[in-house]
Amino acid sequence: MGGEFNFQKFNAVGGKFVVKITIAKPGGLSFSSGFYNKYDAGQYSAVQLYFDESKNVVAIQLVKEQQEGTFKLKHREGGKGGYASAISFIKSYSLEKYFSKRIVPEVYNDENLGRLFLLKLGED
Repeated sequence: MGGEFNFQKFNAVGGKFVVKITIAKPGGLSFSSGFYNKYDAGQYSAVQLYFDESKNVVAIQLVKEQQEGTFKLKHREGGKGGYASAISFIKSYSLEKYFSKRIVPEVYNDENLGRLFLLKLGED
């Protein structure tokens, strides 16, 4: 029996592993601690946002440094997720009706933009 298994001890009792992004009131994107852990989001300082009106999809790109056109990514203490205040983006595309909507993001690799996290909002 020796050497057949490579067991890893689980120590994250009570940890949160749900990978979701919420469109939160009053106008921001809330990233779960599960998202933070899975995608090492703590190393990023901003998000670049995109919207495809024809498909009703928000695309989020994590960026290392804040620059013009990006939204600051605020990190919650203890690795408990993060938040980006993006009220101008939400109001610009009339996305207020999606407040409190929790979405499991789909990872998409765009040949020009790189890794994006897609929030498929569904039909109106």
